[in-house]
Amino acid sequence: MGNIISPKKILSLIVLIISSYPIIRKNVQINMKENETQLRQPEGKTKKKVALKEYIFKNRELLLILLLTIVSSSIQIYFALSTWGMITSDEVSQSIEIAHRVVYGYGYVCPEFETINTIFPHLAKCRSPIYPILFVIPLYIGKILNLNYWTFTIPFIRVLLGINGSLITPATYCLVKQYTNGKRSCAGLSAIMVTFSPFIINSRLIRSTFN
Repeated sequence: MGNIISPKKILSLIVLIISSYPIIRKNVQINMKENETQLRQPEGKTKKKVALKEYIFKNRELLLILLLTIVSSSIQIYFALSTWGMITSDEVSQSIEIAHRVVYGYGYVCPEFETINTIFPHLAKCRSPIYPILFVIPLYIGKILNLNYWTFTIPFIRVLLGINGSLITPATYCLVKQYTNGKRSCAGLSAIMVTFSPFIINSRLIRSTFN
């Protein structure tokens, strides 16, 4: 009869189980909440990914233009700083001369900016003052901060011109889209060609042909 469990042991075991029930229940609830949290996290991440994909899909046209504009700006700035030549109209260089005269007090005034030109009357006042006004700002910054003219001021102007030149990418996209009745493929292809056009202009074949 030594193997028979005494009633006292059975009673003490029941009391132990009953007293332990709140603790066991609390631990089970904690484990269930942790499992629910772990299950919800992937769903939240999945929803964010889906929302991001939907946003990209809905705004793919705008994102394409922004991306091409950034690439175009980088290319334009690279070529603006990598060569001392100038592939642009003479209005830019003439405007820098006028801005230099305004800031430093001396400089050549081109006939196109003169108010009266007795030799070439048709050239008087044929240039806009917008470019010289824009160039006055970086020139004044360089003068006030006593920065080197050739290592800072002129490269800074070239960077601004590079950023300005990159705006031809979105302008081309909008123009081609308008004149092709909303064909995004034609507009996108035109914007891509314009974006990478500096590589073509600066190629040896084009340079050798025009030189």
